[in-house]
Formats: sequence, structure tokens, C-alpha cells
Amino acid sequence: MAHIHGQYAVARRSVVLPTWLLKTATAVTGMAMAAFVLVHMLGNLKVFLDPQGVDLYAAWLREVGAPALPHGMILWAFRIVMVGCLIIHLGAVLILWQRSASTRTRGARRMAWRGYGAKAMMPTGIIMLLFISAHILDLTAGVLIAPESFQHPTPSADGGSVFHAVANLSASLARPLAAIGYGAALIALGIHLAHGIGLAWQDLGGVNERGRRIARLVGYALALAIVAGNGAVILGAWMGVFQ
Repeated sequence: MAHIHGQYAVARRSVVLPTWLLKTATAVTGMAMAAFVLVHMLGNLKVFLDPQGVDLYAAWLREVGAPALPHGMILWAFRIVMVGCLIIHLGAVLILWQRSASTRTRGARRMAWRGYGAKAMMPTGIIMLLFISAHILDLTAGVLIAPESFQHPTPSADGGSVFHAVANLSASLARPLAAIGYGAALIALGIHLAHGIGLAWQDLGGVNERGRRIARLVGYALALAIVAGNGAVILGAWMGVFQ
């Protein structure tokens, strides 16, 4: 605090990342991850129509782009983008939360976290972060918490790999605790999406009431579709439908 002409002037603290940029980053990365979750859910539903096709699809994801590109390059590039979105989203949210908690400036938005859905954004986000880690260990890496019968890819006659995605899914969710855990994480995801879509619309500059209502309806519809779709897969695997 500097002393100027007998008065104290409050020194302004420079902000490296402006709030508007953090809100935009949160909204854009959140929408990107929401789109991925929707596409992933649609892919999961294929297990009801063609279980064998799901295994072939898992192999195709690793082969797409070959031989022009190295084996698995497209998939790994997509994974890196999604991890980047997650890191940016989490980092921006934490900075905004810290600023919201410390500011008392008139007109400053306290993350608009009011109401039951708003208050649940942080805890549901933490639950999803834990779930992502568990999901990778369970059905991608097949370690630590994966079922004992987890099958890693095996060589095929044509030099590729045979994947056992459906068998691993069924084996994992046949365990009651795993099914309950996946179900709980799915509910947390639905709550997060239902409120997050509307919040993203606001962060991208949406101000009118009609647009806000539409964004909320889109969020509710998306959350309901994803919870219902993935919930059906969880229930089907637990009941042994895909075995």
C-alpha cells in the first residue's frame, strides 16, 4: 500500500488469468467432455445390439489411421486432448472457486453456485474425478481393482489384436460393489451435467432468460439421456445379459 499526497492508495494486484478467460475455458472444456460422454454412451448402447461388434470397435479405435499413422496414434491423440480438457477444466474451476471465496467485490459472481444443483457441482466433480481414475484401472488397464477374470488383448491371426471389452464389462459389473459404484458415479455425472450445461451457457456470455431456460432444458435432457443409457448398460451387465 503506497502513501501518496497524504493518502493511502491501495495497490492493485495483477491477475495473470482474467476471470472471463477462466470461465470461457471452463465452459468450452466442459462442453467438449460432455460431448465425449454422450458419444461414449451411444457407443455403449451398441452392446445391446451387437456385443461382438463392440469388441471389433475397440480394435478399430486402435487401428484407425493406419498404416498412414502409427498404430493407436489417433486414439492416443484423442486421449491426450481429453486429459488436457480435464486438467484445464479442473484448474480453471479451482482458481475461480478460490477467487469467489476470497472476493467481496460488489457484483462479483460467486460461481452462481446457489440451490441444490449448484452446491453439488464441486462434490460431484470430485466424485467423477475419482471415478475416471477407477474406470481406467478397471476396464482399460485391468489392474488393481479389475476383476480377476480380466482379459487383456490377445494376438489375432492377421497380426492385430482381439479385444474382450464386453467380457470385461460383464465381469466387472457382475460384482455388486462395482455396479453400485458405477451407478453412484453415473448419478453424480447426471447432476453435474444438468447444472453444468446452463452454467456453461452463462459463462459463454448468455444473458437472456429464454436462452437460459433452453440451456437448462438441454442440460436436463442430456443428463437424463446419459443416466438412462449408461444405467441400462450397468443393469444389463449386472444381470448377465451380455454373457
